[in-house]
Amino acid sequence: MILVTGATGFIGRTLVRRLREHRFKTRAFLRPTSDAARLGGAGVEIAWGDVRDPAAVRAAIDGVTTIVHCVGILLERHGQTFELIHVLGVQRIVDAARAARVKRIILLSVLGARPDARTRFARTRFAGEEIVRNSGIDHTILRLAVVFGAEDHFTNRFASIIRWNPLLPLVGGGRARIQPIHVDDVASAVVYAVLQDRFHNETIDVAGGEAVRLRDAIRAIAGVIGEHVRPFAVPSAAARPAIALAETFLPESPISREMVDLASEDAVCDVSRARDLLGLEPRPLNAAMEHLAAWRR
Repeated sequence: MILVTGATGFIGRTLVRRLREHRFKTRAFLRPTSDAARLGGAGVEIAWGDVRDPAAVRAAIDGVTTIVHCVGILLERHGQTFELIHVLGVQRIVDAARAARVKRIILLSVLGARPDARTRFARTRFAGEEIVRNSGIDHTILRLAVVFGAEDHFTNRFASIIRWNPLLPLVGGGRARIQPIHVDDVASAVVYAVLQDRFHNETIDVAGGEAVRLRDAIRAIAGVIGEHVRPFAVPSAAARPAIALAETFLPESPISREMVDLASEDAVCDVSRARDLLGLEPRPLNAAMEHLAAWRR
C-alpha cells in the first residue's frame, strides 16, 4: 500500500493517477475540505485528516509500506505557516511512519532548500528534509524545480495576466533563471523511484532539460496563447513595501514578500544525475504547453 499525502494537489492528482495506472494499491490522505472527486477514478482508498493531526496521520499510515509526501505551501494562509506544514507536518508523518514500521518515504522538496536560504519557505523545506534524513527510515528526497502542466499555478497564472494586461512588472526584470519541469515528468520520476529498489537515502535534483530566464519563459507562454507581453523591471526594494501592504490588507493576496525573494534567485540544477538514476528525459517547456490552448483568443 502506498500513501500519497496532498493527493488532490496539482502534483498529487497526477501522481495518484500514474500509480493506479501501474496498479499500485494506493491510499490518498485528504484534508476534510478537499474534494475527493478530483482524484477522478475508482480504486483509490481515501483517508481523511490533516498532517498536523497525529491521530489522523497514524490512521492514514496504518498498513502502508511506502509514503509519498507531496504536501507543501507557497503562501501562508488560514493559519497554515511554513513551519506548521513543512516542518511539523513532516515530523508527524515520520513519527507515525516509525511506529507503523513503514519501509520507505519519498519526500517531494524544492530546489534551493538549504539551511542558509534567504526565504523561510526554502529554510523550512530543508528542515523537513533533515527530519526525513534523520528518521532512520529508507528514503528518497526529490528536489523539484518549478512544475508546470494543466491546472498549474505558473503557466496558467501568467497566461491569465498576459491575456488581460500585456504590461507585466517583474522583480529584477525577470532575470532569474528557472528550469521548469512538466508534472507528468515529475510523476514518472516518483513512480520510477517507487519501482526501483536502489534509491536508498538519496537526495536528487529533478528539473526540466533547459534553464531559461523567467522573462523568457513568460514570453514563451505569451507566444503559445497568441499574445504579446511587455515585461518591465521593478526593483525588489520598491516592490516589497507595496506587497507588504497587500499582505496586510488583502487576506487572499496572490503574492507575498517570500515569493518576491524566491523570484529573484536562480532555481536551476544539473539534471544528469536524475537522468542516470531515474531514467528521466524531461520534455522542454516550449513543447509541452498545449494545456494553455484555453487562453487563446
